[in-house]
Amino acid sequence: MPRILVSAREHKDKITRHKIDINNQKKIHLAKLLLNRLGVEYADDDLYYHIKIARLRGVSSHDLELEFFYWSKLWLDKILAANKETNYFNQKKLNKVISKMWINIVFKFMKEKNDIDFSRIFSSPMNKLFISQLVH
Repeated sequence: MPRILVSAREHKDKITRHKIDINNQKKIHLAKLLLNRLGVEYADDDLYYHIKIARLRGVSSHDLELEFFYWSKLWLDKILAANKETNYFNQKKLNKVISKMWINIVFKFMKEKNDIDFSRIFSSPMNKLFISQLVH
């Protein structure tokens, strides 16, 4: 998956609010196309959170909700499962991208928040991917 589709930086002095809104609309449009091709059902909130995962570095601690953390686990599992069915992306490469996203989410929350039930993290099918990325 091209890095440009999963990461971007928005600096307050470089992009106006209007351009950020247009940029987000384009990201949502691309996300819809890919999720439709994978056969993943989604709501508008899912699209908002999907974009938030890709921009996690720019998310401040007061914007991190536990709902987002637990949603992310289920969402990334859902994308992996859908791709296994459609084989739209190379599964090995997608596993690597998703596991890196999951690692970023886990460490962001470990750094910023104290009230996470970590047993829920390790009950995920992504657990093997998570650990394999730490080992390699």
